[in-house]
Amino acid sequence: MMCGIGRTRKKDGRKSGFTLVEILVAVSILSMGIVSIFQTFFVNIDLLSHYKDYLNVMPWVDEKIWEAQNQLMRYGSLGPQMRTSGTLIVGVDKYPWNLNYKLKDRKKLLFQVSFYINRERQNQTREFHIERTAYAYYQESPEF
Repeated sequence: MMCGIGRTRKKDGRKSGFTLVEILVAVSILSMGIVSIFQTFFVNIDLLSHYKDYLNVMPWVDEKIWEAQNQLMRYGSLGPQMRTSGTLIVGVDKYPWNLNYKLKDRKKLLFQVSFYINRERQNQTREFHIERTAYAYYQESPEF
């Protein structure tokens, strides 16, 4: 004879089934599992957004570093037309950047080029900061 969900009468007349404590424990374990799955899902979405921003900015960063290296290798300094700071705007995101160079070896005229870029975004959950360093070797071309 059925008396409810999961309850039947045993031969001795007692009801069998789940107690309230067993149900509470099962529901709490199930809810912790669901919360951890959703938390993992949202962390992965945030990480995907971070890498999307990285992939949007890196070609531009590489181009700026290459441009600085090229000028240092050709002329031994950055020309006046070469900007060393500014703000890159991609969609609604602003990326302030700064390009520095310094002479590492005076005898060999070896330059170190450093590039720094950050992301400015409201309600930011993950910091976005890239530092890149490259080197350029200046060799004077012979006079003709």
